[in-house]
Amino acid sequence: MSGLSDVNQKEDLERFTLGDLRLFLKERKQHVSGSKKELVDRLWEALNSGVQPMHAQRHSPRLPSSPAESEQDERQGTAVTAEANAQAKQLQQEENKPTWWNWAVIFGVMFAWIGCILLYFTFFPGLEGGDKQQLVDSWTLLVQRNKPLTQLKTIAAVARKYTDTHYWFVVFGLAIVYLWYQTFAIFVLWMPGTASSLSILSGALLGWWPAFFLCNSLATVGPMIVYVLFGTAGRPIVMKWFGKRIREIEGLLQENRDHLFYWLFCLRVAPFFPNFMISIAAPIVKCPLLPYIAATFFGLMPNSAMFASAGNTLATADEEHMSQTVWHFLLLCVIGLLTLVPTYLSQRKKKRAEEVRGKEE
Repeated sequence: MSGLSDVNQKEDLERFTLGDLRLFLKERKQHVSGSKKELVDRLWEALNSGVQPMHAQRHSPRLPSSPAESEQDERQGTAVTAEANAQAKQLQQEENKPTWWNWAVIFGVMFAWIGCILLYFTFFPGLEGGDKQQLVDSWTLLVQRNKPLTQLKTIAAVARKYTDTHYWFVVFGLAIVYLWYQTFAIFVLWMPGTASSLSILSGALLGWWPAFFLCNSLATVGPMIVYVLFGTAGRPIVMKWFGKRIREIEGLLQENRDHLFYWLFCLRVAPFFPNFMISIAAPIVKCPLLPYIAATFFGLMPNSAMFASAGNTLATADEEHMSQTVWHFLLLCVIGLLTLVPTYLSQRKKKRAEEVRGKEE
């Protein structure tokens, strides 16, 4: 189809490409961002409201009078579609071009947060100069992946004596560093495993249950901050760097919209995409916030439990704790098996629908 003259119902619009939909919306001075479903809904509403294109044709539609003329019309229609795709692509490139405002907001928040972290640990109560230097040295080696287990043991040994006297200061310190990394992981890809190291450290300092609750809560709050920050100012930056992956995630989201929570849940438990990629993609592909938060909270539970247990083992590797670790491992196995249930039910439902459709035909 090369126009909207033969569109009688909303489903007819779904046969157009994203480029065509964006061009039709642009002609009617409508917003052109969003998923294909949102573009279809917006265009259908505009058509029902009688919104005309800026350069609408004033003559009546003309039917071809000969096969040659019909072929010519078809070639013209193909040319129109190609032009629409080219214009939509150019428009998309203009939308995805970061401005100084995008960079200023994202990096302004990022470096302001770093400043708060430095001030916090500079004035940490009761922290002696020698211990402070030891923490800095060990953390630097940990970031460089230089004997990470040894560095974690050193940091835990130094920090543990402050946990008894300044418990909430330690908890808040872990929280602000954890959330900073969760929010700006896209800019610190050279620091892999930082969130895991912080979860292990939390388990070593706080014990299994407090560390599990803290880390899982922070692992949920972090993506919420990403959703707001990158949904507001970070879209052009993300699309510039990861546009292809974002469009791939958008396509998968459209395919799984009927069972969105279970799809996101499975991605969080066994991520086919890195967790930071899912977090930055969610606001850009217009993923609904409620299933996104719920799937993140429950989907990251196995990950949080595993690292908190590892940290607790690091701190108290006795026979009693090893027994608890076995139970934690079994719990993770059960949760892992449960994540397969939605996929199985979805495939079964799809198979039944295909069987019913085949019988009807």
